[in-house]
Amino acid sequence: MTSFLLPGGLAPYDGRLGPPQANLWCALTRGRWLGAALLAVLTAGLVALSSPMAHAATSIPVTCTETSITIYGTVGDEFEFSGSGSCNSNWEFYNTVDYFRSGVPGWLEYRSDVNMALSSGAVTAPQDRWYAYFSAGSPSSVTVRLMATNFVGTPLLEGSTIAEVDNDGVPAPSVPSIIIPIIYGGTSRPAATSTAWTVIRQSLPLASDGTCSTVDDRDYAWGSGLTGGWVRSWEPWVSGGTGGWACNRTLVNKGRGWIVDNAA
Repeated sequence: MTSFLLPGGLAPYDGRLGPPQANLWCALTRGRWLGAALLAVLTAGLVALSSPMAHAATSIPVTCTETSITIYGTVGDEFEFSGSGSCNSNWEFYNTVDYFRSGVPGWLEYRSDVNMALSSGAVTAPQDRWYAYFSAGSPSSVTVRLMATNFVGTPLLEGSTIAEVDNDGVPAPSVPSIIIPIIYGGTSRPAATSTAWTVIRQSLPLASDGTCSTVDDRDYAWGSGLTGGWVRSWEPWVSGGTGGWACNRTLVNKGRGWIVDNAA
C-alpha cells in the first residue's frame, strides 16, 4: 500500500480512510496550506510597509546662463543637476562656497553622476571640496544630497550659498570667468503673495585680495544684522565705467526678517 508523507504534523494518508474521513483529512490539509500561504502574504506586506520609501531626486536643469540657482528642500533630500545648452566641458559643478577662497566646503554630498569627469574627492572621504565637469555634446548630470553641516561643521542656513557652477576655461585655466552660485532657499518655495517684498541690491568694489570673503560690510547691513553672502561678478560701473570685478549681494525681507537671497 502506498503512503504519502506530508509536512506540518499531519498524519500520512495511506488510502485506507473512508470517504468521510478522507474528506476531513483533505479539508484539514487544504486549511493548513492555505493558512501558511496567507501568513506568508501578510508577512511580506508588513515588511513592505515597514521599509522606507525611496524619494526620487529633484531634477534641476542647468543651462549655464543663470545668474544664480536656488534650491528648496530639507536635509537628506537629493537633487540631480543636469547640464544642457551652453554647458560644455569647461563648466564644472563645484562643492564650494567661493572658488576664490581656495574652496571652502559646500553643503552638497556627492551621490552619483552620468557622464561627468570627477575629481578624486567626489568618491573618497571626506567629500569636502569635490567637483565634476559637465560633458560636451552628451547628456551629463550629478546627483547630490543636502547636508545639515558642511565638512568644517558650519550649519546649513537659509539664504546661504552652498555650492556653485563655474567656468574655468576662459580666459585662463584655473581662473573662473563666470560663477553661478547655488543658494539654499529654505525648506519650501515661498507661496505666491500679493505682499511686496523688500529687496535691497548691493554692490561693492572687489576687496584688495581679489575675493569677496573679506569684504568689510559692517556699514552695509541696513539694520539687518547680516554679513557675508557676497558673490563675485563683472559690473560695468567699476573703474569709472570701464567695467571690472565687484562683489554683489541681495538683501530680502519676505515678512519674516532679513535674509541674503541672491536669486531674488
